[in-house]
Amino acid sequence: MNQVLVLAVTAGIIYWLGSVMVGYNMMEGFTWFPLMHAVIYGLITGQMTEAVIIGATISTLYISTVAAGANTPADSTAAGCITIPIALMSGLSVQTAVSLAVTVGVIGNLLQPIQYNLLGVCAHIGDKCAVNGDLRGIVRTNYLALAIVFVLRFPIAFAAVYYGASVIDTVVAVIPVWLSHGLEVAGGVLPALGIAMTLRVINKERYLPLFLIGYFVVVIFQMSVLTAAVFSVSAIGFVMLLKDELDKEKALVLADDDDED
Repeated sequence: MNQVLVLAVTAGIIYWLGSVMVGYNMMEGFTWFPLMHAVIYGLITGQMTEAVIIGATISTLYISTVAAGANTPADSTAAGCITIPIALMSGLSVQTAVSLAVTVGVIGNLLQPIQYNLLGVCAHIGDKCAVNGDLRGIVRTNYLALAIVFVLRFPIAFAAVYYGASVIDTVVAVIPVWLSHGLEVAGGVLPALGIAMTLRVINKERYLPLFLIGYFVVVIFQMSVLTAAVFSVSAIGFVMLLKDELDKEKALVLADDDDED
């Protein structure tokens, strides 16, 4: 079977499952995070390394996303399931893929109000069935909701991936160099912004200076992911060692004070 067709169908199914959230918490990690999508696309295309790198980078944009009032600022499912296969087929750089993911995520989020309004009708139908004690009616209403989301989401992801590669190639060919470079710079900064937002959400803003130092050291010295990981683990171990020594010194000082008293 044509690989493009397989990728398009896969994208449509992932987008559908990610939008209906069947199983809710059990499916949340799979449907919301592009890194999970990347593994599937890597298996299909045989480009596991490239897929995981792109998926992991896109995932950093959404690790701090909070669905306040059941609404998210961007559609992370669309960003992953549509962008990753297009990037793999078109050979886009990670930075350009991230920039594309941001655009896709924002556009995809426009479908959310439409879906909520359509499913609101299903909820009212289900309520009437419950009042009448119609269990089969409730089941049918749930299947109707699944069908509505499928019709709304599947075709969009399918078409975007199936026709997207050639379209993206054409767009990339006509994009001016200055704009392409700007997209790459923006794509490199956005993951850092996502991590910084996470630090703020978990109320660890005091660590922002360390984060900024680490980020710019990696950028300036062009560290690989492995080098940055080793450097970071070593720095964490050093900080923990210093903290342990300081705690011991404080304990000794307090013990001396108690003896003097």
